[in-house]
Amino acid sequence: MAVITWNDSLALQQPRMDQTHHEFVDLLCEVEAALDGDSVSLLACMAALVDHTDAHFAQEERWMTHCLSLIHISEPAVRRPPAPWPRSG
Repeated sequence: MAVITWNDSLALQQPRMDQTHHEFVDLLCEVEAALDGDSVSLLACMAALVDHTDAHFAQEERWMTHCLSLIHISEPAVRRPPAPWPRSG
């Protein structure tokens, strides 16, 4: 039995992202199926999953950078919220 199967509850209603996530789930299932096969097939499936994951996160980084530039927020401001009050020395 597959460790995970794509279903509508996983969808974010963002077609491009949902397609990428669906592909990830399919690749994960291929890795699981390859566990019963030879090591060459398993390594090929794992390499495909890693490549897909790298590409996916790179794309999400580009989307986030674009979104941040549209709302004029610098990346460090998102990572480090301002202190609630000035610190006195």
